Amino acid sequence: MGSPTCHQQVTKNFLVAHGDLDGIISAVLAIRRFGLPLGETEVVFVQPFTVNEVVIPCEAEKVYVVDVAVNNRDPEMTRTFISRIGGRLVWWFDHHQGWTVEIIGKNPAFVIDAEAGSCAEVIGGEPELVADAIAADTRKGELSERAQLVERAMKANMSDDDIRWLAVRWLLGDESARDGLEEVAKKYARIQAETERLAATYQVIGGVALVDARESNHQYDLTQLLLAGQEQASFAVVQTVHPRHGEGLTIATSRKDVNLVELFGLASGAPFRVSVQADRMEEVLAKLETV
Repeated sequence: MGSPTCHQQVTKNFLVAHGDLDGIISAVLAIRRFGLPLGETEVVFVQPFTVNEVVIPCEAEKVYVVDVAVNNRDPEMTRTFISRIGGRLVWWFDHHQGWTVEIIGKNPAFVIDAEAGSCAEVIGGEPELVADAIAADTRKGELSERAQLVERAMKANMSDDDIRWLAVRWLLGDESARDGLEEVAKKYARIQAETERLAATYQVIGGVALVDARESNHQYDLTQLLLAGQEQASFAVVQTVHPRHGEGLTIATSRKDVNLVELFGLASGAPFRVSVQADRMEEVLAKLETV
């Protein structure tokens, strides 16, 4: 995530996008909305906690950012990244909570709508793509066949940004990119099997479904694993481990009356799904069991 290049070109425009399906779709919609030529536009994919790794080319004249939230563990990282972009920032679109005056000041480049179901909805554009982005982020509604192919391919190798770039090209109309996506997507079957295996190990404690995925020897689909937990309880908690950032907890809920960002005092995030440090396990279970 956050590698400086996905393809070689002359960079006049620099587009930074979150590495999930909403981020990919948001990148496509931004490219279309602002008429960014692919031959002059470099696209990178990040997580909120990897923006410090992004290298912005000196020759990049305009920078666009889509679907990148405030790093809720280190908001200063986000502020520093914004400072590094400086006056080259044209637009920053997002739909997560946590944006404050202290972080963005009165910069008119920021278009934030925390009530939107996806960043793609904030940008606007092709209704079918926006609907897919909302379904992907909220898990309400069905993904189109097109979006399902992109998700399977992306989740077959979450560390490969070239797959995301293939998806951007395909969604922009490059049919030659479809074969590559379909080939990669075939590998998703093993990930689905591991997800189902982990889902069978959920334990329900009070109103919380808890599963430990730290010892998994294979990749798994975290979103699908959380959804499986929410079929058993109002809250699902997955114990995770990131190869670079260590252990953590990812929490999701189907309850509309609970805002997880507020419940756990986080700087940013989506109200229905958040990640926190692993050492907050006792606090997490206590709060979820009594909310």
